[in-house]
Amino acid sequence: MSNIFFSITVFCISLSTFLSCTNAVKQGKDENITVDTIKPKYAVNFSAVKNGELTILSIGEAWRGADEKFRYVLYPKGKSEPKGYEDAVLIAVPVERVICTGTSHTAMLDFLGQTDKIVAIADGKYIYNEALRKRIGSGNLPELGNDNGLNYEKALTVNPELVFGFSFGRGSSHKKFKELGLPVVILSEFMEDTPLGRAEWVLFMSYFFNKEEQAKKDFDALAKRYLDLQEKVKNIPTDKKPTVLLGMAQEGSWFVAGGKSFIARFIRDAGGRYLWADNEERGGLPVDFESVLFKAQKADYWLNVVLAETKEQLKKADARYSSFSAFQKGNIFSYTARVSENGGYDIFESANVKPDLVLADLIKIFYPELLPEHVLYFYKKIE
Repeated sequence: MSNIFFSITVFCISLSTFLSCTNAVKQGKDENITVDTIKPKYAVNFSAVKNGELTILSIGEAWRGADEKFRYVLYPKGKSEPKGYEDAVLIAVPVERVICTGTSHTAMLDFLGQTDKIVAIADGKYIYNEALRKRIGSGNLPELGNDNGLNYEKALTVNPELVFGFSFGRGSSHKKFKELGLPVVILSEFMEDTPLGRAEWVLFMSYFFNKEEQAKKDFDALAKRYLDLQEKVKNIPTDKKPTVLLGMAQEGSWFVAGGKSFIARFIRDAGGRYLWADNEERGGLPVDFESVLFKAQKADYWLNVVLAETKEQLKKADARYSSFSAFQKGNIFSYTARVSENGGYDIFESANVKPDLVLADLIKIFYPELLPEHVLYFYKKIE
C-alpha cells in the first residue's frame, strides 16, 4: 500500500475557546442583522461568516495550485434562496441526503453523528467503518466506484442534496456532478499541515447539518487531549529525543516524507527527531536506498513499514534492511493495526478526526513510560 499521509491542505470565543473572531461584530445592511467573520484557530484554509440566518463558507486553496475559488451560502431549509451570491453554491440546511467521495469524509460525518445521512459512497470497498461496510454489503448503501470511474447515473438515483467531494487538481468529478445539477461541496482538509488543522474541518462540515454547537464542544475536547499529550514531551532535551526513519523502498526508490509533511509534524509533536526534518518538502521525495542507509542506519525507530508483516519478510525483500539499528533492536512499527478484510486502512479514514490517538501511539512508541495505560490504536509492532 502507498505510504501516504497527505501532506500533501463558529462563533466568538464566548462560545468556544478554540475559535477566534477575526473581525468585530459589524452591522449589516439591515440594522437588525449582525455579520460575524469567524476564523478557525488551527485550520488556515477555510473561514465562515454568519450573516443573520445565512452562513457563508469559503475555501482558501481547494488543492495545490488551484485557480478555482469555492464559496457556499447556507440558508434555512424552507426559506427562499438568498439573492446576490451568484458566485457561490446555495444550499438549504440542514441537509438529509449526502454522497461521500472520500473515506475521510465518512469519518468526519461519524464524528458529527451524521453517517445515517450518507445515501451513496465512492471507494466503498476500502471503507473501514464497520457499520458502513454492513450497509454496503446489505445493499442499503450504493457504492459508486472510484474517482477514475464514478457511476454518475447511480448517484442520481439516490436523490442526494449535495456531494462531498475533493480534488487534487487532476480529476474533475466535482465538475461532472455540477453538470448533473448536484451541488458539490469541496473538502480540502488534506491541505492543512497540522493535525488539529485537519481535524478542525469537522467544523466546516458541521454547518451543513446545523450541528456546529455540538461539534465545537467535541472538537474542543479533542484539541485539549492533543495539547495535553504534547505537554508530556515538551521539555525533553533534543539530545534525548529518538531519531526516526519512515517508510521503505518501493520499485527502486525510497520515498521519504518531506520535513514539512503531515507525518513529520506528528513526529515532532510526539517528541521525535525526524531525520529529514530539515527538508522543505510537504510531500514525499525519492531517495536511493544507499542514501537512506547512510543517513538512517542508526535511527532509533523505523515507522510506517506497511509492505511486510514480519522482520523476516523485510529481510527477504532486501537483506540490507537488517543493517538498520531499528531492525536489530526490534523498533519497527506499522500503521496496520486497523485494516479491513478488503484492505481499508483506518488511519487513512479516521486519523484526521482522531489525531490525539495517532499522537498517543507515537508517544507510546517513543516514550512508553509516559503513557503506561495506552494501548496502540493505529500502530503495531513488526516482530
